[in-house]
Amino acid sequence: MSELKKEAPIKRRALKNGFRIAASALFFVFLEFVVLSPAASAEEASRLIEALMGPGKTENINGRPWTADLGVMAYHSQKVYILAGDTIGLDIFSPNSIATSTDLQPQDGFSSRWNTYLNGNPVPFFPRIDPDSTVPAGALSLNGILYVFMMDVTHWGDLSDLETRARPALIKSTDNGAHFSLIWLGLEESKFVNIAPVLGPHPADSSRQVVYFFGSGKYRESPVYLAYAEIGDIEYPNRYFYYKGLQNNTPLWSPIQNEAVPIVSGVKVGELSVAWNDYLQKYILAFFDFAGSPYGFYFRISDKPWGKWSTRKLIFDGTQKPDWYETGWRGPYGGYLLRELSRESGRIIYFTLSLWIPYNIFLMELDLREVFAKKGVVPR
Repeated sequence: MSELKKEAPIKRRALKNGFRIAASALFFVFLEFVVLSPAASAEEASRLIEALMGPGKTENINGRPWTADLGVMAYHSQKVYILAGDTIGLDIFSPNSIATSTDLQPQDGFSSRWNTYLNGNPVPFFPRIDPDSTVPAGALSLNGILYVFMMDVTHWGDLSDLETRARPALIKSTDNGAHFSLIWLGLEESKFVNIAPVLGPHPADSSRQVVYFFGSGKYRESPVYLAYAEIGDIEYPNRYFYYKGLQNNTPLWSPIQNEAVPIVSGVKVGELSVAWNDYLQKYILAFFDFAGSPYGFYFRISDKPWGKWSTRKLIFDGTQKPDWYETGWRGPYGGYLLRELSRESGRIIYFTLSLWIPYNIFLMELDLREVFAKKGVVPR
């Protein structure tokens, strides 16, 4: 095959993603200035550490930089794994990309190594399943295996069809991220398209742990749902149990996903993340609310995975322009936590944040004492 023929699919893919980024940037402008009026600034407790990709960090041998979004994190084999979504540059495309780091104290900068070919272009950690995108949604290390929940996008909303459609998938690596294999592929109508996994005590036996799955269904139009599975059953979705409400303050579970009820309602969620926090001694549920006023990145906290979840706490106001934004920057989304990436016994935490413009992943630092000490968060 000629070099021209080899480059053509890359150029078409990069062009398609360029159109998607431009369209999404217009969507974020709409959110900021039409749907949602500017509100009071979010807590001034978070600060930028650095961009994780771009010039000087992720470049090929021709000096062409490439960037990505999302930045799902997991702690596996004594390393922080960063899993990114669609990865693009000039004549560069990868359906996803992966980096590792041993830096657990990133307050002065975060040292990471992205997996690349010899020419410096990104190596995908898993091939695209459907023609549009196959990107990470959540990850967890269990018994030496790295599990990653993926969102497989069958259609990104466009002018011909505004609805974004996607389905969940689970992949795993038994060689520390060098290779991944597909375990299962779900359905578009699932209530768990984006899945954030976290370990926690069994709902009926606190002496042993299970895997909890926090999920959202229709992309950026969904409440938050909950399920769990025994650790040995993570690869078998027919063995998952779905939260279907409380009876005498005891959670009820069903093996039927359609019986799942939300643990957080009145929101429009896509990407989400959950982590236990040692400082608060609570779970933190993190998500962008695309129905919020203002649209932004919120935390809710709870003693138990099923709640009661606190009222929302605004962490990053998507309608505002922090001082580290450069001219034209906009469109924050994503937001992924990692329990192990923290300081001061969990008081200072780190999370990844994506921007559409520029298309990149940023590492942020947040002091939870500044967020929660000023005003109590009362469960409801």
